[in-house]
Amino acid sequence: MLIWFLAVVLLTGAHYRYGEVPVARWFMNSFNWAGNLYYFFEYFTEGTVLALLFRELLLRVRNMKRGSGLFAASTLCSLALSVAVAALQWAAGLPIGSAGLSLAALCALAGAVAGLLTLWPLHDRVLRKIWKSKIGPVRWIDIVA
Repeated sequence: MLIWFLAVVLLTGAHYRYGEVPVARWFMNSFNWAGNLYYFFEYFTEGTVLALLFRELLLRVRNMKRGSGLFAASTLCSLALSVAVAALQWAAGLPIGSAGLSLAALCALAGAVAGLLTLWPLHDRVLRKIWKSKIGPVRWIDIVA
């Protein structure tokens, strides 16, 4: 579900060229904000989704215990991937700028932390339902295939 939501956010931004998304343009005009808000919303969403994805992978594949270590590892993995994507966009010459690169990383970090702090109970509940239906431990090949 979260991956679908991220796909909708990315495809909406790609369709309207991030700076032209109607909702973001309305918000910028209403509050006299200069800058591309949708771009940062996309990175916030990306941080949230990636953090929960990495959390699930670390729980299933690495059998990490829940706690601060899992939180930190999920957050850092999400941040690393988001910054890599932003750096590739910057290197490709897309209009992000070096200040935009740091703001994108900050938005991804904020999304990862907010997503993990607010959605972990729901995530645990969904994982328990999934794991009850499977017999035996989850192997790497089960996730990839």
